[in-house]
Amino acid sequence: PGSAVKLGPWMAQGILGHGAQMNETYKAFLQRVNISSGILAEMHRLQHGAQPQTHADEVFFDRDRSNSRDQGLDEIEMAVDRCKVLAKACFQVCLESFTSSSASYQSTWGHILRWARDKRPPNGTCLSRADLLAHKVHTNGHTTTQLDTDQREAMKRLVRQFDT
Repeated sequence: PGSAVKLGPWMAQGILGHGAQMNETYKAFLQRVNISSGILAEMHRLQHGAQPQTHADEVFFDRDRSNSRDQGLDEIEMAVDRCKVLAKACFQVCLESFTSSSASYQSTWGHILRWARDKRPPNGTCLSRADLLAHKVHTNGHTTTQLDTDQREAMKRLVRQFDT
């Protein structure tokens, strides 16, 4: 079967309103279904974790971890708790800090580099080339820069609705 049905039971059981097809990648599933079903799939994947992907157009894990399964939000909560215990050796960053604006992206990397005691400014480094909002970045189908404000707000409303 395709990698989408292997993510978790919610992908094959019709919980989302649309089940994944047998040989369908997760990326193809998300491109086929409506926004509501795609957001529900992402919320299930976030909450419950997912099997590592094995296709070239999706996420890869180290060979040592190829049989591991992420644990969704539980794994993040464990990491936050561990970070509290190891406060001097741990620095937490919200991923949205990298995608809300180019200024936020640069500022976030600046904070990370200062915490790591790296004095190089993020401007002009390889880090700035990965800024999705600063310029066109080859992302294998990443859609962050293709959404306008109204589309983003509609998606946020759906997440809030589904999360209640």
